[in-house]
Amino acid sequence: MAKKQTKKSTASKSTAMTSKKPVAKKLESMEQTHGKLESVVGAAQDLDKILGIRQKNPFKSTSLEQFEEALSSMNLTDMREMAVTAGIFPSGNRTVLKKKLIKGFSSYCKGLDNSRAVIPVKNNSTFPDSSLQKEIDAIWSKK
Repeated sequence: MAKKQTKKSTASKSTAMTSKKPVAKKLESMEQTHGKLESVVGAAQDLDKILGIRQKNPFKSTSLEQFEEALSSMNLTDMREMAVTAGIFPSGNRTVLKKKLIKGFSSYCKGLDNSRAVIPVKNNSTFPDSSLQKEIDAIWSKK
């Protein structure tokens, strides 16, 4: 039997080394345009943190009677949407979901005393000479 002849590649290695890809330049600074004033958004977030304002009430009610009345007028799809916004897993039939929502509502409203946080006016005498008043004054002066 005759041996098979193998072909050797004749491509030179020097051509592979000379063709380099262009190097991309790094961006030193990048700015994002979103149309919001950073100082205003930051000041509002700082005030929310200082005053301890909670997020929106996903149940849209603070009274159990009003909430149960609203639940009775909802269909299953509306109840599921409310459960998702409240962070409750929307499984089960209408009665099971209604019980879950009522349980979630009662746990959400625990500790609520139906009072809203009030933004104190600059130089208000509610807590003078405190670090909290100094932070609020600093935020009000950024306006």
